[in-house]
Amino acid sequence: MEEIIYRAAERDGYGELAEWLVRVSQPPEQHCLLTWSGQSAAGLQQQLLGYLDDSELCYVLAFHDGRLVGAIGAEYDEELGRGWLHGPHVTAKDWEPIAEELVTRLLAELPSSIEQ
Repeated sequence: MEEIIYRAAERDGYGELAEWLVRVSQPPEQHCLLTWSGQSAAGLQQQLLGYLDDSELCYVLAFHDGRLVGAIGAEYDEELGRGWLHGPHVTAKDWEPIAEELVTRLLAELPSSIEQ
């Protein structure tokens, strides 16, 4: 497998992330209700930034040759100790190892109080 670069999403990258999520969520087999419920990319970006501002969201991204090929996120509530997954979404042909690594890296990024 070619090199995939993983990193946590930063606030200034949520516009690109929202556009990508709307695009990859169009096919019914790729649709995740927690990720996207039919709003525009701008609407999704505002929703995600709202969760981010409330310290209730984390996304990890996968890049190949500088191009976004995978993402997974979680809304979370530290008091409840619970998170709700967004994805994983992966557009690469060899998607399974990327999805597995996204999950592993997301779990490492989430607050330790998130147990479910």
